[in-house]
Amino acid sequence: NNRHLALTQSISIQGNLYYSCWIVMICLSKIMNKIEDITCDQFMQSSEIIEEFKNCAFPLAFPVIPVLFGHVRFLYDPKDIDNINITLRLKPDYVCYDEQLCDFLTPTFRHKNFTCRYGNQTDLGLNVE
Repeated sequence: NNRHLALTQSISIQGNLYYSCWIVMICLSKIMNKIEDITCDQFMQSSEIIEEFKNCAFPLAFPVIPVLFGHVRFLYDPKDIDNINITLRLKPDYVCYDEQLCDFLTPTFRHKNFTCRYGNQTDLGLNVE
């Protein structure tokens, strides 16, 4: 559907993310399985990519552009990448939004200019196969 296409296009934008941060997040999101003709399995087996991912700046906004309604964003906490179940789809730790457009929501916290709620306070769940 068009929402899946829009999400695929949004995650294909690297923006200000380091390459390894961007690649690992694409692969963990399970929205795409191949980047630049390399499969996610190949990327996730690269010790260099995994080591670089450990140095990403967290919380990490991914995709780098809003995913919904022009203002809803996902943030992720640091992941213990060595012990993460890569068969499960990674869900955002936080859903952030424009507080003026969503005044019916009670924010859990603020990060930089984001107003956020914990991901488990939404209908997103945590990890889904």
